[in-house]
Amino acid sequence: MQDSKMIQNVEEVINMDVQRSFTKIKTVDPQILIGILKTYALYNPQIEYCQGMNFVAGFLYLIFRDEEKSFKALQEIIEVNDMAEMFNPSLPKLKLLFYQLDRLLNIYLPQLHTHFKDEMVNSSYYSSPWFITIFTNSLQQQEDDLVGDRILSLFDYFLTSGWKAIFKMSLFLMKAHEQELMSMSFENILNFISERPKQLLAERDHTPEESMHKQIKRATKEMRHIQFTIERLEQEFRDSLEASNHQNNKKASQ
Repeated sequence: MQDSKMIQNVEEVINMDVQRSFTKIKTVDPQILIGILKTYALYNPQIEYCQGMNFVAGFLYLIFRDEEKSFKALQEIIEVNDMAEMFNPSLPKLKLLFYQLDRLLNIYLPQLHTHFKDEMVNSSYYSSPWFITIFTNSLQQQEDDLVGDRILSLFDYFLTSGWKAIFKMSLFLMKAHEQELMSMSFENILNFISERPKQLLAERDHTPEESMHKQIKRATKEMRHIQFTIERLEQEFRDSLEASNHQNNKKASQ
């Protein structure tokens, strides 16, 4: 009875999210998208469904136009990129990504990082949709059924390079709008940084030879050692977490 109630609750959340996901894109049949997400929830009961998966699944369906292929791709992407840890209720992967982004911002855009700190803007306030949807929430801005060149290029970059692609996209966005962001206060920063990626990725590339992937690489060429930095920051985060847990355990035993 409890399992039945749990499944019903998951279905209700999926139905609600799907209905507001792709209001302008008619080729994403809501029932097919619901089917993909319900199948995944049953396939992986440890995760079930997390808000944001609807955009990734819908994006994959726009590419494959096939329910089974879209499900298999969703399954593979979550497994290969360790996204199960991101959808875990305690959010261990997401906390790591927040930490890494905040530190990368401090390393590569220190003035903007200081301004964000002064305005009390934490990476967790704005980057959650970037990581959870892999920027596919930009599809909300599309007016037609064709997958935009920019989001397709970025997603392809993610498939070949993993989270480095999302970090570089994030830094690319903030570097491009650094001066604007430096003049903004807390609320305006969050509004701008929430909407600008969607607008940018929904636009069409008028110069196909300059793909989104190439634009990111060109604009972040000084970050060529970023993969090493990302790995170092992961170890830094885990060491800090371990030290904190050790300290808490020590206090509890006293």
